Amino acid sequence: DIFKSLYNYVGMVTVVKGLVDIAKFSVVDAETIMSMLSTWGSKFNMIILSVSTGIIVSLIPYLTSSFVKKDMVDVNDKINQALSILLFLMLPMTIGLSFLAEPVWTLFYGDSIYGPSVLSYFIFVGLAMGLFTSAITIIQVLKDYKTVFVSLIIGVMIKIILNNSLMGTFYNLGLPAYYGVITSSLVAYIVSFIVCLIVLHGKYKVNYENTVKNFMDILCGCMLMVVVLFLVKFIIPLVGASRISNLFIILVYAVIGAFIYIVFMIKMGTINNIFGDKLNKLLKNKR
Repeated sequence: DIFKSLYNYVGMVTVVKGLVDIAKFSVVDAETIMSMLSTWGSKFNMIILSVSTGIIVSLIPYLTSSFVKKDMVDVNDKINQALSILLFLMLPMTIGLSFLAEPVWTLFYGDSIYGPSVLSYFIFVGLAMGLFTSAITIIQVLKDYKTVFVSLIIGVMIKIILNNSLMGTFYNLGLPAYYGVITSSLVAYIVSFIVCLIVLHGKYKVNYENTVKNFMDILCGCMLMVVVLFLVKFIIPLVGASRISNLFIILVYAVIGAFIYIVFMIKMGTINNIFGDKLNKLLKNKR
């Protein structure tokens, strides 16, 4: 938790000054964007993080039991299943919120020049943070505290090194400078997550072949969902004139997107691969 707070602290120290000096934002605009990153946008990220927290908390006693029994095959299976479930739930949620950034932001905070742009990209930090938090929790369950601290320190150092340099890079490319701040957080969390995965593979022989296969199916499902939602834009406008209309738009798009995604996952057999035979039995009993 202390290291997570350091990410925000690095942002508070560097973002406002960087946006003013590098991208020539006014102080008021720079402070507004900083608030969006540290407070307003983070509230949406908590939606994504709550999913990872719930899954990992439920996994811990089963993973601990298998580790104590030295049943590394079961440890491998449980870690792969946990990662697959996380991706199955979090990735479409993240992409969906990114796609609906404008009506979602307008619904909760009203019209904003920067808000939808910030949310559409910043929501992916929630995904990266959720995956890293899950991996670091698994590492702690396996009592590998050295890796915990190494991955955390690496992440913070990357954030410190990249924050200002990426702001300048994005500004020079004609993109919003604050995307550099978001990208530095993304890179930091992803690198830390990869460090955890490498340790789990090297030290505990965790094989990610099944997770990678499921991830590819999930990614294809998300891409199909986005294509369909993009076509829906020609029928139902993405942004309404009032907060009530935006709420209706969000619900319609969410239902359509979820339906397309779930049907695709069922057709590909991915749901069965992730949740196993118990789900099949449950569905048969329902029928």
